[in-house]
Amino acid sequence: MAAKLEEVCPVDIYAQAADGTAQIVAVNVDECVLCRLCLDASPDGAVRVLKLYEDGAEL
Repeated sequence: MAAKLEEVCPVDIYAQAADGTAQIVAVNVDECVLCRLCLDASPDGAVRVLKLYEDGAEL
């Protein structure tokens, strides 16, 4: 799944670690365009997308 997430994300939020697990690239998280490609590429419930307000509150 890590390789697929890395492939589909247009803003490089996901990277595949050496052990094959998915890692989040923290510096790219704020670039998310809410395209949902990561949700479509992963099993139900495996990925969550949270939109945060400037004060850190979740939408």
